[in-house]
Amino acid sequence: MAGEPPYTDFRLPNSVDYLTGHNIDFDMTFLKNTDMTHTPKLICINAMANFLLPTLKSHKLVSLLYHFQRDIARAQARDAHAAIADIYFAELVLGSLIDLANSQGYEISDVKSLYEFNQMARVPTHLSFGKHKSEPVADLATHSDGAEYLKWLLK
Repeated sequence: MAGEPPYTDFRLPNSVDYLTGHNIDFDMTFLKNTDMTHTPKLICINAMANFLLPTLKSHKLVSLLYHFQRDIARAQARDAHAAIADIYFAELVLGSLIDLANSQGYEISDVKSLYEFNQMARVPTHLSFGKHKSEPVADLATHSDGAEYLKWLLK
């Protein structure tokens, strides 16, 4: 915005141990252009959503908000991409993902266990794009078309 300092003037406090965001790796590309003195542990809402809801058509933040909190999404989705709205949406979606993970037998009770779950969720189990979108990676190798696709993908 006009009159505001550039993002490169931002300083992440050294006391920040964890950063959470919908696509936190993307956000970190900008933070790395600042004078960061440390790198916090990253928690990615998108990775968790892909892991827990691999067949969901879209894993965008507003799509996830519609999936979990339809009434709030209908009332407030027009504000998407405004920073304060995205923080609120991320909070709601993250809470819903934690509830879903816990209902599936994972135990997320604090930020450390959330981070550990996030690390596991970052390992893809399903394709998130292409003609085999939502298919389990392990199943692709069982048929020739899938095996060829995996070979192409690895190149």
